[in-house]
Amino acid sequence: MNRKKVITGILAALTGLAVAGSAIAYFILQPDKPWLALFVAGMGGIIVVNLGLIVFFVNKNLKD
Repeated sequence: MNRKKVITGILAALTGLAVAGSAIAYFILQPDKPWLALFVAGMGGIIVVNLGLIVFFVNKNLKD
């Protein structure tokens, strides 16, 4: 297995964990503290965007 596929797979798994974690945290925190729930979901979204950019640049710059 080449390096590019391994790195992309790990980043995809981290992205999935970030999406799931922020969605779960949003729905758990929403009834008690709606602003905190929105903040946590927003920060999760920023992490997902950053990981997406990392995947893009890894695919663009790493050679097979």
